[in-house]
Amino acid sequence: MNRCILICLIFLIAIAASTDTLEAQPAPNFTITTTHNETVSLYEDYLDQGKTVLIKIMFVNCPPCNSIAPHLEPLYQDWGGGNGNVEFIELSNKSWDDNADMATYAANHGLTFPGAGADGGSLDAVQPYLTGTFGPYFGTPTFAVIAPDRSVQFNVDGAGHAATIDSLDAAIQRAMQGGDPPDTAYVFSGQVIAGPPLAPTSLAGVQFYLDVPDPGTDMLVAESDAGGNYSFELLIEDVPLGSSIRPMLDGNSIDGITTFDLFLLMKRMTGAEPFDSDLQIIQSDVNEDTMVNILDLIDMRKLVLGIYNSFPSTTAIKFASTEPVSNGGNLLLYSPYIPILSSTTVYEVDFYGLKMGDLNNSFSF
Repeated sequence: MNRCILICLIFLIAIAASTDTLEAQPAPNFTITTTHNETVSLYEDYLDQGKTVLIKIMFVNCPPCNSIAPHLEPLYQDWGGGNGNVEFIELSNKSWDDNADMATYAANHGLTFPGAGADGGSLDAVQPYLTGTFGPYFGTPTFAVIAPDRSVQFNVDGAGHAATIDSLDAAIQRAMQGGDPPDTAYVFSGQVIAGPPLAPTSLAGVQFYLDVPDPGTDMLVAESDAGGNYSFELLIEDVPLGSSIRPMLDGNSIDGITTFDLFLLMKRMTGAEPFDSDLQIIQSDVNEDTMVNILDLIDMRKLVLGIYNSFPSTTAIKFASTEPVSNGGNLLLYSPYIPILSSTTVYEVDFYGLKMGDLNNSFSF
């Protein structure tokens, strides 16, 4: 057997064994005093009463925690708003967040479910989830869904807010049903449109590739339809760890680019005409070094003069997610791809299509 394949198999078996061990760990009990001025225990007040508990590990000034907060309340109400067999609890992992801070945070986001700060016992409650006992901890926010049998679904996540809410909803259903069989497929869906300030034109024929860690093995898995919509599934067993989904559309780098775009880039580089949006900065960064400077101007000028037939460092058309996409630890703003996470099976991601270098948006998709 090929040595590389053998090593990979051993690695995957080790991961599977480790995962089984993590899933077998029961949730430890904790007692907190909540922002609702109630002293409650996980076992006695919830799990032993047949309730499923969703825990959000967060802190008050965490930007991603604040970003997803308004999306949680509708899900909470869908599950009875605390009056059914499901409870949500927010727990800060910072010593400087007290219950008063947590109450203000909840009020600012219209949240009605309880939380707890350091003075309410949150630090002891979250500690077991920060050690790797239940799976890798990537930072805040982190979600855990605890079933009445004390089993834990840890780091429930999604590629964007909508997908995260769907994943949490599915995890709650599994917990209440005693644990459904694990999902067997990743599900992807969304729409691709021309990036603003262009009219929201649907982009048909955008190809979606499965990018895997080994080079040379990327695979076409779907195309967007006439309405720019895409939808497909991939068996989990066919997707290696570290893979992603990347949209692509063929085009000519020179399309839509003239000396006027060079003039616009010079004005924006000098500050005479500021960039209108982050997307406009992405369009200008044709050498893909995350900065807009004289090197981008040189590449565009060589293209206009015919010295280049295409951009050396980027594609003619680049894609950017319309909402931040999670990579399991951070939110990627305007991500050009969908990171596939072992903890997430549902991905709902929309993309903008951007014609690189066309700063006055004269190109028509």
